[in-house]
Amino acid sequence: MSYKYLPGKAIIAFLLFASILASAKVASALTLPPPSMIKNYLKLDAEKISISKDDALLEATGGVHLEYEGKEISAGKLSYYYEKGVLVLDEGVTFTDEDMDFSFSMVSIDLREKKSSFYDGYMHIKSEHLIVSAERFEELTKDKYKIFKANLTTCDECDKADWRIKIRRGTLTLGGYARGTGISLDIRDRPFFWFPFAFFPAKTDRESGFLVPNFQSSRTKGTRVILPLYIVTSGFSDVTMNLDYMSKRGVKPEGEFRYRLTQYSKGKLTGAYINDRDFDDERFRVEYSTSVTGDFPFFATANVDYTSDRDYYLDLEDEIYLRSSRQIISDISAGYEGRDLYFELYGTYIDDLFPVQSRSETVQVLPAVRSAFRKKRILYDFFARADLEVKNFYTSAEGSTQKGNVNVEAELPLKLGEILLLHLYSNLVDGFYYFENQQGVENGENFLYWDNRGTVKTSLYKKFRLKKKELVHRVEPYVTFQKTARISGFSPVIFEPVDRAPEKTRMIFGFRNVFTSVYEGGEMKNTGSFVVKYSFDFDRKVDTSSNLVDPFSEYFRTYQDQIDIAVDGFLSDDPSSDLYFEGKLLPSERLEINTEGFFDTKAGVVDKVSFGLKYDDKDTTFISMMVRHTRTLATDLNLSFDDRIFRWLRVRGWLNYSLKDEVIIENTSFFEYIPRSECWSFTFGASRKTRPAETSYSLFFSLRGLGAIGQ
Repeated sequence: MSYKYLPGKAIIAFLLFASILASAKVASALTLPPPSMIKNYLKLDAEKISISKDDALLEATGGVHLEYEGKEISAGKLSYYYEKGVLVLDEGVTFTDEDMDFSFSMVSIDLREKKSSFYDGYMHIKSEHLIVSAERFEELTKDKYKIFKANLTTCDECDKADWRIKIRRGTLTLGGYARGTGISLDIRDRPFFWFPFAFFPAKTDRESGFLVPNFQSSRTKGTRVILPLYIVTSGFSDVTMNLDYMSKRGVKPEGEFRYRLTQYSKGKLTGAYINDRDFDDERFRVEYSTSVTGDFPFFATANVDYTSDRDYYLDLEDEIYLRSSRQIISDISAGYEGRDLYFELYGTYIDDLFPVQSRSETVQVLPAVRSAFRKKRILYDFFARADLEVKNFYTSAEGSTQKGNVNVEAELPLKLGEILLLHLYSNLVDGFYYFENQQGVENGENFLYWDNRGTVKTSLYKKFRLKKKELVHRVEPYVTFQKTARISGFSPVIFEPVDRAPEKTRMIFGFRNVFTSVYEGGEMKNTGSFVVKYSFDFDRKVDTSSNLVDPFSEYFRTYQDQIDIAVDGFLSDDPSSDLYFEGKLLPSERLEINTEGFFDTKAGVVDKVSFGLKYDDKDTTFISMMVRHTRTLATDLNLSFDDRIFRWLRVRGWLNYSLKDEVIIENTSFFEYIPRSECWSFTFGASRKTRPAETSYSLFFSLRGLGAIGQ
């Protein structure tokens, strides 16, 4: 079925003859052109045009076309009543352009009152997929119409609308809303809902008003109903207010204020409060985030999150990352970022939700100043950079301790022949602590670390000719010698990793394989890669009281330290030999296989191994699976999927399962019914989470272009 119709604002522009009549005004009366001249004003074409002077009537029949300002309106018949000032188009009145079209059996226009009426037809707003049909449209003002026995739907690509909203009587504002009384929602010609009054959007611009409520049921919160109110406060800000009712806990009002000053500068302030019946106390959360940056060199950021108690996220938030977090970190920064100079004033506050030690021993950084000179060429290929930091560490148990850091880095790449490259790197870190002892005596301690590395690497490749493509295999082997030493001094406290960094002598061997397919025409695609690294420590001196990672190590050795700390609570003081591998295979555009692993060859222990698979056909099916094992800490299966298994059924969800503990961490699934028209859908969802154990169910009903009911 093909729809053709014109929006009201286009009808007014084309048919009210405002510009034609502007020169024909006498006093307050409107003088209309006589029938003999109307065809010249309208650029009227028809198979037959007749004029009756006695009746002051012009009639055009057979293939009537009106051209006005480059727009063409078609009808079967046109009648112009001069004395009444009425123009009538009937026998199929149509119009179409890039964004809108209409089709009516008759259109009547009062040229004196500049009012129009449309009978038995529809208007189609293409950008909104919106079709509004009615027995009668009466123009009230520009772009606003009174409608009678109307139907509204977004099924504009269907032979027959799968659903429609019936409006007994109401108003339609193009670019605004449709409002009415006696509202019913029909799905496949059967009543589904009835409302005494409702309004629906007929635009994409933001508009203040109540949003669709959300419904949910869970074991810990009970029946849950969320009523949202959206308020547009300005062109660059808005407010969303939620009234969240939980049958087992009470009512939680929540508000969110958002603003965007420029393309890169925005912010959000959120607050929530509840007198929790289950917790038997008042609880709240305040969260603020902002980022101010742009073409200017100055910047400011803030991320602040504060709650009334450590169990707030666990009890009242839905996000899994908040429910399982051990720390909530708030930070504020502001500074200058130029081409050669960087300056920043910042502070960090850590809220330990489940502290191993007393919360009074949690180290805060309040405040800190950092100034840096960016990497710059000093002489030939010799590069250097430096930064200076001054920090104030604070704990409620010990008070304040000040520290200064000076960090200087230098690097020099040298060519050795045609295929070898020698890369020299040196990093000097000088730290100074200032504090008062228990007797109130001021004291200071200085320490100096020097980390040096030398890397020799090369790059080799070979080409293989295959059918319709060329396979390029590139191999990049390298060897690194690293020496980290404490030159002088000793840090009296351990507030950050550099304070007690391990001293070591280390060799790292590695090679990287990359496979690239080059097709006819020059198109290149990465088809796979494989990286192997082997680290061997000749000696390693570690302060076993430290529970912070080595800051002078590569990623895979730092990850090894993290596992040691998680398992034992401190760094291992044994020299280690570790094997790391990482691989990715892309056998087709749809399939990706990846793997990663760490193996302690000295202890014979697998520290971490993971295997992942992802399939994405960019159309109907997406599957992602990851199995990850981390020493004695965890063995997890992560699965996410989205598949339209039948034309009418889409299944999506995710699963986090602990193979070690044989327990589901989180499992969420959605089953969506999709009709042939695809202009509405019905979804049932179920979710199960732990910490605490909770099962919830949800229903979701959506109409394309208008919104949804449920969550």
